[in-house]
Amino acid sequence: MEDNVLFVSKLYPDALLSDFVKDAKVGLDFAAHNLSMAIWTGFKQNGIDVDILNTPQLGSWPKFHNTPFIKEYVNKHLVSVSYFNLMYFKRKSLENHVYNCMYKWCRKHNGQKKILLYNFNYIGVAKKIKGLFPEVKFCMIVTDLPEYMSTSKGIFSSIVKKTTHYQDPDKASQYDAIDGFILLAKDMKNKIPIDGKPWIQIEGIYNDEAVLEKVEKDIHKVIMYTGNLGSRYGIPDLLKAFMMIDDPDYRLWIRGNGECECLVKECAKQDSRIKYFDKMSRKELTNLQQRATIMINPVHSSEEFSHYFFPSKTLEYLASGTPTLMSRLSCMPPEYENHLFYFEDESVQGMSNRIKEICEKSKSELNDFGLKASMFIKDKKSPKVQIKKIMDFYNTI
Repeated sequence: MEDNVLFVSKLYPDALLSDFVKDAKVGLDFAAHNLSMAIWTGFKQNGIDVDILNTPQLGSWPKFHNTPFIKEYVNKHLVSVSYFNLMYFKRKSLENHVYNCMYKWCRKHNGQKKILLYNFNYIGVAKKIKGLFPEVKFCMIVTDLPEYMSTSKGIFSSIVKKTTHYQDPDKASQYDAIDGFILLAKDMKNKIPIDGKPWIQIEGIYNDEAVLEKVEKDIHKVIMYTGNLGSRYGIPDLLKAFMMIDDPDYRLWIRGNGECECLVKECAKQDSRIKYFDKMSRKELTNLQQRATIMINPVHSSEEFSHYFFPSKTLEYLASGTPTLMSRLSCMPPEYENHLFYFEDESVQGMSNRIKEICEKSKSELNDFGLKASMFIKDKKSPKVQIKKIMDFYNTI
């Protein structure tokens, strides 16, 4: 029987990207774009003809975007929906356009229909479609839980944390339409109303087709962090732990944005071994990662949010071939155990001691460790491998 697949994505199509960048007043969500691209790539690499129903994630007009109307874009198997981008009204506009496109797709295709949703946005649409087309099998990729996404402590953030779908009895029934869940972290199953339905953990996809250049290691012992500089990600403790090391041969490189950016720059003034890097190209960032002695993720396992997300930087770190040091987060599947160094003591002093312990290992030991980790990511977490897991899971529902 014919198998039809629709992926509801969050891409920035090439034909629209320049306009999106020009009109954006805040940064674009390239994490969602990159994962969507990786999923699409995985379908193609598995020889699966997939249709893309795209909903580009943009800031609302007028505060965060210059355009009140987002135009439609159609190209072969991809439809990027148009919508009214006015703050507070955009969600309904998006839902209406997604419903219309999804309805037409279901009417057009016979045989098996599989619709893959990216996160929670259109779960209400899924319930309506399921009522009309009960044969449709919906799976939802859960990348983040809304109440743990924001680092803000403001009133709006507090409201969001109390109004998620699965915490609202009137909305929780919408999950009846979902036949299976793809979770980035296994503990997510304890928060959303899965109610005994099947789920698998697909913690991420490494999708970088560029061939890494051979880059020599820096002459110093370099600890590098790239990513969000929110305090909950352990940045203050990382800075303290590093500054407790009095060896002049050590360096701390940091690239990212967030609330601790000023703190990083202030520490860099106090300690010349600390360097903050401004925005750079993907190639430049990858080169720096390869030059480092170790990559580091200072998020503490005691942070509640750490149970309900998967740090996507882990895949990037490991793929670089530079060994990675981090806490034992519950979101990490057991198969990563032999490819990571862990903090055994997450106090500032314990972190400092462990950084030195790892950095003092021989170059050959660190290189071998990093190379095996890189091969693991590229072999086991590629788009082709991960999407095959998803489709095999789909076929069991």
